[in-house]
Amino acid sequence: MSTVGCPFPDKAIDLIDEAGATAAKTMMPVGDQEENVITLQSSSKNAVKEAIVCPNHVAQVVSQWTGIPVTVLDQEEKDRLIHLASRLRERVVGQDEAVNLVAQAVLRSRAGFDQPGQPIGSFLFLGSTGVGKTELAKALADQLFDSEKMLVRFDMSEYVDRGSVLRLIGAPPSYKGHEDGGQLTEKIRRRPYSVILFDEVEKADPSVLNLFIQLLDDGVLTDGKGRTVDFKNTIIIMTSNLGAEHLTAGMAGKITMEAARDLVMQQVCVYKRLLL
Repeated sequence: MSTVGCPFPDKAIDLIDEAGATAAKTMMPVGDQEENVITLQSSSKNAVKEAIVCPNHVAQVVSQWTGIPVTVLDQEEKDRLIHLASRLRERVVGQDEAVNLVAQAVLRSRAGFDQPGQPIGSFLFLGSTGVGKTELAKALADQLFDSEKMLVRFDMSEYVDRGSVLRLIGAPPSYKGHEDGGQLTEKIRRRPYSVILFDEVEKADPSVLNLFIQLLDDGVLTDGKGRTVDFKNTIIIMTSNLGAEHLTAGMAGKITMEAARDLVMQQVCVYKRLLL
């Protein structure tokens, strides 16, 4: 595991030093030693205490440095994936079909059946406000990446002009704000394991949506400083209220849910053709 801008062996020494400090805080009993651990001794006037540095301590430090969740580093991800659907259903009530489809897509990607280099999954959540679109995104971040803080949310009503693309990926040299970097690319460059939520995506400028198409196809974006930012360990979620009135009519029994879904997809297809 590497840290940007720091060469070996310096980064390895720093890692062991930080892991030792982490172990010292927990002060595991010597009797609980595991195989292949490093014993660090610290002496005082009257006693010698030992702190045990385990692989989990190293993983914890690397996680803090890189933003990569501990569960990915210590190979516990398999168990989480197997039970992903049931854990999501515990938080997102009444959306079993959507939850199952999302969980299946994530499992399929992790099993290697999707295109290599592309995001773990990309989803368009349709429905009216309050049905659980954002809650499902939060639950995914929590289950896959250990914390809801791994959810990166963008309100697309704030990206309605052509200059919005530069705000997301960063302005090129000589442009104002170049040194700040892109709002999207900087966050993912620093935390490559994230769930990205583009809320009310239909409100964004078409140039922004074209950027998203590139992102979904290639799995990478080039920022204003010429750096390639990798999105292969992210989940992309877009939400929209397109056709919400049809779904509301379906739930009220005015039309069948099958008819409501057909009307929603027709509206989405019309919107897509307008963009192209």
